[in-house]
Amino acid sequence: MRAFIFIVTFFILTSCNNSDSQKIENEHTETLATDAPKRILKDTLAAPSDTTIIPNLLLTKLSVLVLPPFDSIANAGISPDIQKYLENILSTDTTLRLIKFPYQQLINVSYQNVFDKKYCKPITDKIKTDIIIMTKLDQATVTGNMTRDKWNFKIKIYNTNTGNQKISTLGAYNLTSTEINNLIKAKRLSLFTEIENNQ
Repeated sequence: MRAFIFIVTFFILTSCNNSDSQKIENEHTETLATDAPKRILKDTLAAPSDTTIIPNLLLTKLSVLVLPPFDSIANAGISPDIQKYLENILSTDTTLRLIKFPYQQLINVSYQNVFDKKYCKPITDKIKTDIIIMTKLDQATVTGNMTRDKWNFKIKIYNTNTGNQKISTLGAYNLTSTEINNLIKAKRLSLFTEIENNQ
């Protein structure tokens, strides 16, 4: 009986000895499939020059801050809420990170009626952002009724990293507040592209 147990134990030990690896022609051992994910991960990290293997998770999103509009009658309370319209559509783009407007951090900083990058330094000194979106509203038709008043608007995109600033193709004349909101929604993909291409 002892001989039988000895033979079975010997057989099991010798067969287990090669279960984790196999011999290949150049006398190196290669780990079998159980260690393959570790090997693939190690190989992936060791080869940064091959950009096809870098996962999308490593890509950083552009941060975007939308300023209140340059609007000479903003305090009258009848202007379109273009800042909110833009923030709503920008929050839907997964390649961008919208910064909720930081009123507390910008106390005593001039952010009202800014429509050019030369006035953005006090803002960028307080808030780190890649992109600043600025807008300008001009009242075109005064009816005394907020829903019927018409407006012209322009948008500027400022890349704080490169210093590049450009006027967006998304702009219009003689639109009501509702029409401005609908136009921004309809043309949002063009705006996203302009933001990402303003390098």
